[in-house]
Amino acid sequence: MREVDLYPPVRKHLMQQGFTVDAEVNHCDLVAIKRKTIKSRAIKRAATKTDKQKDELIVVELKLSPNIKLLIQATDRQRLTNEVYVAVPEPARVNKHWRGIERVIKRLGLGLILVRQSPLGRSARTTIVPSYSGDIDSKARASLLAELSGRSMSYKMVSDAGHNLAYKSVHKSTGKIKPVTAYKEIAITIASILHHLGPQQVCSIKKICGDKTQGILANNHYGWFERVKRGTYTLTDEGQVSLREFPDLQARALNLLSEA
Repeated sequence: MREVDLYPPVRKHLMQQGFTVDAEVNHCDLVAIKRKTIKSRAIKRAATKTDKQKDELIVVELKLSPNIKLLIQATDRQRLTNEVYVAVPEPARVNKHWRGIERVIKRLGLGLILVRQSPLGRSARTTIVPSYSGDIDSKARASLLAELSGRSMSYKMVSDAGHNLAYKSVHKSTGKIKPVTAYKEIAITIASILHHLGPQQVCSIKKICGDKTQGILANNHYGWFERVKRGTYTLTDEGQVSLREFPDLQARALNLLSEA
């Protein structure tokens, strides 16, 4: 089993509880959020920014073994939410050493999700619920939520089967997760449009990719874009090559284009 293999069953486990799940958000392996619906009109009128913070936010760190690095990462994530889990493969035997690991996880106020491998496939289950109640870094939390909101233009476009590859590409030898940020996702979308249609005006691309289009094209952080004349850009050779690394995102970008 590789680290990346833990993601699909954990994601499914949380989605079954009503969460929207994404991978590699601000260095967190997995982030899940459940929006709370306010039904009463009176409550809606009285709602404040503080009320919005009550949306249930979960952060999960994935590792193949419950080592000290995992615990350091997980406790650092407690700045973002009280609900932080570590997810590891289920042990073959529950011995004294494993009981000690569970005791440490509980003492730290963390939650535990175990991923089981069986002939029927992989499944995840929660065995320890987080009990942490410390202070939250509001700026760090807001940054995480902003990145999460800026990710996919529409979660509805991502199928359960395709989600695992939609937000990350896997290194063939290590199986490590390669993050795709909201910024890069938009850049890939722009590159896909230019690859499919050829040189385009900024205003045309902006209708599909949003307000950040101009800045991404002008800054050209990845070296993918070239201005051919005022307000018009094309895709560079480097952009053509890099785009091949993200076939799923490219396909989704073309779906957006067809709907525009």
